Amino acid sequence: MVEIKEHVFRKENAKTVRYETGSGMFDRTGIAEEILVTEDKLVDYDGKVTLVVPFAHQVLVIKDGEMLETFSGGKHLITDVKVSKVGLFRKEVPVYEAHDYQVFYINSEVTLLCKWGTPNTFKIIDPFLKVPVNVGAHGSFDVHVTNSRKFMLKMVGDKQGLTTEGLRRFFADKMVMRVKDVLANAMVTTGINAYELPTKLVAISEAIISSVEHIFDDYGVEIKNFSINDIHIPSEDTRVLEDIIKKKRILEMQDKSFKSEEEKQRQNAQFNADMTVKLAEIEAKKEPTKINININGVPQARFCPECGKKVEGKAKFCPHCGNQL
Repeated sequence: MVEIKEHVFRKENAKTVRYETGSGMFDRTGIAEEILVTEDKLVDYDGKVTLVVPFAHQVLVIKDGEMLETFSGGKHLITDVKVSKVGLFRKEVPVYEAHDYQVFYINSEVTLLCKWGTPNTFKIIDPFLKVPVNVGAHGSFDVHVTNSRKFMLKMVGDKQGLTTEGLRRFFADKMVMRVKDVLANAMVTTGINAYELPTKLVAISEAIISSVEHIFDDYGVEIKNFSINDIHIPSEDTRVLEDIIKKKRILEMQDKSFKSEEEKQRQNAQFNADMTVKLAEIEAKKEPTKINININGVPQARFCPECGKKVEGKAKFCPHCGNQL
């Protein structure tokens, strides 16, 4: 929890609100490492108020309900001083009006570990299988304050508890709301269906955080190390998904087989068409056959069927091309 402790030191009617390294609140051991905000109060005080701001902190002061500027490391006087003349010799002395102060120390180095989880399953529509699926999820992330003023304006304005556990619950609830909203879109971005979700946690985590980090920027914080530790799908929904996927694969195989047979028939038709064209081209290039005719028993001139030239006598081979006659 956030430690609320007054550090009041009286010296010549003055109070100093300060951070003490020896108090154990930020001793870097155990839960103390995760303290983001420490609050101090000064109520109806009419003296001098000085802030001593430690390194790696920023301080926001609310004075009578109004937020002042942001103070960084160092020593700062935050009291309005008026001068009054008193006594016989009209000696000038400082006069301080009474004010209420709230002082918030915000650690800009520490990160707050938040564990989130859906309290029960919620319904999404699988963008690929087109069926409703109940899912539950849980994980963790770190919160780091990047803009102290924006952080305090949002948190105080929304009347959120600034205890460590209060901040954890607030940001965890915000994360759950966003996860519910963007999970289906993250599935589209990554190409992951509901049945595959439990085995694709890293990819889904990366897709989700890219969709929600701007929401947390409005609160002056940065989300680090976001992860989904588990996505749970009830066994009944899992069986429905398995059945749908099985039927889908059977249909895909049948469609693939049909397309294969159709392609085979198309290729055969193309082959037959190509062969018909080829044979026609061969026939068109063939030389006409030379016929030897005997007229009245007198042998006529012969011609080579290969080269088409005239062959004299009874030669068995063409003297021009060597073709056997």
